[in-house]
Amino acid sequence: PVVVEGRYAPAGEQFLVSGRELDGVEGLWVLSPLRVAGAGSSLLVVRGWTAAGEELPPVPSGSVRETGVLLPGEEGSGAVSAGRVVTSVRVPALVGEVRGDLYGAYLLRTDTSAADPASLEPVPPPAGDPPWDVGLRNLAYGAQWWLFGGFAVFMWWRICSDRVALSRRSQVSQASQ
Repeated sequence: PVVVEGRYAPAGEQFLVSGRELDGVEGLWVLSPLRVAGAGSSLLVVRGWTAAGEELPPVPSGSVRETGVLLPGEEGSGAVSAGRVVTSVRVPALVGEVRGDLYGAYLLRTDTSAADPASLEPVPPPAGDPPWDVGLRNLAYGAQWWLFGGFAVFMWWRICSDRVALSRRSQVSQASQ
């Protein structure tokens, strides 16, 4: 887990990430910039999930300490629409929408006891299953080594058989003289 301390930016700088389901209910992630203490930059923090149409809880005031999982930005347009709603957490698209610099990743908060305890539903971290093709890369690498080994054995056999044939020819030519 990653631990970060700082102060949240005002509510006018937070984003809502649309199209997020939790337990089969359509809703939004509440994404708030956290001004990291002593860094001069902000880190986007997914504070939690809320159902679409519900009133948003206030942004925590004062210094906070957040614990979570650091994730890379998502694919997608990341274009900001009215109400500061985005369809994906694409950090480069959000840089111009936040005062100051942004870190190139975002924090998915896992410790919900810290800032706003009961107002937002926690977002479960991703399962972390590897992509289906990870094993294929290792299999292909192993196959390359088997082919290389087979080629080395073939070359050894070829060199040995050529030498034996050359030796037999020289013995036959010496015997015929």
